Amino acid sequence: MSLRLRPFDPSMSPDLSISQSTLDSESSLSSVEVSQAHASQNPQTDDLPSQRYSAALDALNASNHNLEYKLAKIQARNLRLKLDLMRLQRHITSFHHDLLATWEADILTCLIEVVYQRQGRKLPRGQDIDLRRLDRKALSAMYTIAAGRIGRRALRGLFGLSQHYWLALQKYDEVRGLVFL
Repeated sequence: MSLRLRPFDPSMSPDLSISQSTLDSESSLSSVEVSQAHASQNPQTDDLPSQRYSAALDALNASNHNLEYKLAKIQARNLRLKLDLMRLQRHITSFHHDLLATWEADILTCLIEVVYQRQGRKLPRGQDIDLRRLDRKALSAMYTIAAGRIGRRALRGLFGLSQHYWLALQKYDEVRGLVFL
């Protein structure tokens, strides 16, 4: 269900110009004078204000219809966005919490490794260690120390990353605690 926008059509915009002289002349006369003035006028000039009013009313009706159409489109988009949001919330709540914490820890671990590799630095305890032979606690402690040693300026200057990434690295120990409970 795709809605297409119509290009702006200047003929659809209302012409609401009623001359001020028409308003002034009618408002300054009393009701008796107005009825006498209308009786003395010929029928052709009497139709002119009603024609203007009719044209203005038609333009307002067209504008109203156009606004109702746009409102319906906005309401349809709003409904689709609400449905998408509900679907996303359902996916998030169905996502297993342990998997989410593991994913966060993996992402932060990869970030630590990339930063150390691009800076030409060694992870704490040197390069001679075999990462496959370390137990989980020693390995996570090593990455926690490495995350703490990464500076805010290094992330900004070398990688163009914002402070949010540095703050996430500072919380590596918390994320690690969620994974290894």
